[in-house]
Amino acid sequence: MGLVSTLGFLASCSPKPKELVTITYAAGPLAKEQQALVREVAAAFEKAFPHIHVEIKFERFDPLQPNLKTGPDVFLTSADDLPAQVAKEAVVDVTPMSTIEKNLMDPFYPEIAAACKLDNRHYMMPVNFTMDVLFYNQDLLIQIMREQRVAVNLQDLDWEALPQFAKAFVKKDGDRVVHYAFARPRPLLLIQSWGANPFAWNDVTIRNEQVRKALLFYASLATEHHLIPPPDSPEAAMLSIDLFKQQKVVMFVGPSELLAEADQIKDFKWDIAPAPKGPKRMQPGMPSPGSMEPPKPVEIWPRHGRLKVNGNCVWQNSTHFTEAWELTKFFSSEPAQRIFARVRGGMPAAKAVAEGTEFLRKPPEHVEVLISSRQHSRLENPHNLTFFQEFCEQAFDGTTDQLLRGKLTVDQAIDEMEAYGKSLMEQAKTKK
Repeated sequence: MGLVSTLGFLASCSPKPKELVTITYAAGPLAKEQQALVREVAAAFEKAFPHIHVEIKFERFDPLQPNLKTGPDVFLTSADDLPAQVAKEAVVDVTPMSTIEKNLMDPFYPEIAAACKLDNRHYMMPVNFTMDVLFYNQDLLIQIMREQRVAVNLQDLDWEALPQFAKAFVKKDGDRVVHYAFARPRPLLLIQSWGANPFAWNDVTIRNEQVRKALLFYASLATEHHLIPPPDSPEAAMLSIDLFKQQKVVMFVGPSELLAEADQIKDFKWDIAPAPKGPKRMQPGMPSPGSMEPPKPVEIWPRHGRLKVNGNCVWQNSTHFTEAWELTKFFSSEPAQRIFARVRGGMPAAKAVAEGTEFLRKPPEHVEVLISSRQHSRLENPHNLTFFQEFCEQAFDGTTDQLLRGKLTVDQAIDEMEAYGKSLMEQAKTKK
């Protein structure tokens, strides 16, 4: 066989280059710094997979829209939204793929990996997670403590102690409040800190003494102690992080993803602490080995914080599943996670990166709180209710605002919340 014939034969046997495929990724609305990181990760992905081109859209994609005919191949979502999306069959069940790739979820914390599944089926690959932490203005705190001669350890704060010392943090210029002690906390955070939850498995459980006490405390922050901006004030319409950056509040509880914005602060020193503890309460004790006596109740003083897990899903109507799945995995890979760690818009999902120096850097001084807060952080929707987000919007926005305005009593607010919950639960049962 001649040389030309041999070369022609070898060329015919060589695999053909893969056809270029374009897929779309809905990354959600992001700040410019985070958009740049997403583009950098996408570029690294295209280098690893030259036959796949990624078009990025920085807008939120709602796969639950009716009559939806077009959409991205991959989209960023959260574990909070996953139950409703799975119920509508809007995301691809990737259990067969993760079963084949047995070590796929090993790089992630167990609770982060678990949040990506429903009923033991796998739907999401984690990108980052956030937890509630207490942000505080260290300069203002030290100044106020010196002027008022008060001592406060914010690293061991409890909610009930807040009114005892925080009045010293409210500063006025005549009748105008220059800065408040605290930004308005989330009512659900207080309810769960008091040891309650709006729902059990198949029941609305918001009518109890713990919820009542939590909402009484919430209302007292505005109506009695005047520690948070009142409903009609200009500050009430502002985001907590904006109030903080403008030094209109001394502290607030917010998600750790706000580190990305706090890192931009140059006017004052800031730090973080764990979310405050709830009230002390009793819980059943553990039986002693060999003892016939019933265990005695023990006193606990627990913290509670919200855990939110964000990740990527493949849209059910994607026509390029293989390529979309590769992109979904790549965003959760360690190289991609190290890129995201440069702008701290969420804790990296990969343990090695979350605990590495790229992410755990100062400020804040108490940066270790970002790791220790995992111990008391929980998903807000532990029962995977499909209507949970809708309930929160109805029950904790308008209703609690009316509570702060004095237009509803605590018991009336609970009545409304219970009615919302029962109505949504009945609708969900009917749909089944």
